[in-house]
Amino acid sequence: MRIGTKRPTNKGLVHNLSVGGLGVYTRVVYPPGTLVTLVLEPDGPDSTTISLTGEIRWTRIVHGTPPEAVYEMGCRFIDASPSYLRFFSAHVKANRAKREEPVAFAPLAESLDSGTERREEGRHDAWLPVEFVDPPDMAATLTRNIASGGAFMQGGQSLKVGAIAIIEVKLPSSVDGEPVRAIARVVHVRTPTSVHDQGGVGLRFLRFYAGGREKLDAYLVGLEATLGVGVVPVATSVPPKS
Repeated sequence: MRIGTKRPTNKGLVHNLSVGGLGVYTRVVYPPGTLVTLVLEPDGPDSTTISLTGEIRWTRIVHGTPPEAVYEMGCRFIDASPSYLRFFSAHVKANRAKREEPVAFAPLAESLDSGTERREEGRHDAWLPVEFVDPPDMAATLTRNIASGGAFMQGGQSLKVGAIAIIEVKLPSSVDGEPVRAIARVVHVRTPTSVHDQGGVGLRFLRFYAGGREKLDAYLVGLEATLGVGVVPVATSVPPKS
């Protein structure tokens, strides 16, 4: 299969199927709540590709350590096309008596490398100021990374998974002076692990206010354009001094 957020360019191997979702091994990882495009590429001369959209529900490392890890992700379908349902029914009938064999992860890792980008697609480390519109008593903070589908920001552990917040993200003035305002859901909370790690919360963007998505996309496109042309990547930047 192929998987990605904007384009399904990263390789994966499906290892279980259901009517409502699938499990996949990949070399890239997307945080829970990420919307992805999936393209199944079944074996066989008469097989055709099947396109689906889904939401990542959980992730875990099954082999190695980052950045050389193999990840397992569970994906829930947003829609299950008639072509997928027909394929699933035929797959179940053909494999009913087969027993699942143990996975040889080292060869699998090599097979997944070709055509796979070793990072989460579209996500960049970036320290951007964040203010809360709601809940209003939350202190201002900074993003630690951001993508078109969500962000991870430091602090904010008083928020619970599933909580809804309205935030404003201040982009560099070269993009636009007005902040990007968005409604977001908390999809995970990370507690501090040391005095140097404040922890934080992962947010999935649900809806942007007028023009917000376009501003954020323009900012991300600008970051993509700077990578590989002699500019220091955003991923190596440090947080601004207070």
